[in-house]
Amino acid sequence: MDENVVVKAAGLSFPQSLLSLEPGEIESKLMQELPVQEVSVQRRLLPPGLDIQLVERRPIAAASRMGPKGIEIAHEIGADLSLVSVEELRERITLLQEEIARLEADIGRKQASKSAADAVFKR
Repeated sequence: MDENVVVKAAGLSFPQSLLSLEPGEIESKLMQELPVQEVSVQRRLLPPGLDIQLVERRPIAAASRMGPKGIEIAHEIGADLSLVSVEELRERITLLQEEIARLEADIGRKQASKSAADAVFKR
């Protein structure tokens, strides 16, 4: 993950006194703002600094399709959105809404099939 994204999400500005920083608060901010599953923030006295370790979330699902301009639109659940434009976010929302509609239609077909089978076997 880009260092500037992490610094911005943590609300850090430089120069800043190392002792004025609260690692627990920084960890909380990063957990809320970034697609991460683990965060560790520790002060380092020599040389002075702040050690930030992140474990990014692994996407659990992805969707993609060709957009109207012939460009593939793709979205991974849990992906970093900090560099994604508003237009692309809207395209991704449309993509995910289409995928939800496809899944709901399949649920309807499967429920109808199950109901028909139940009627035949009078469960």
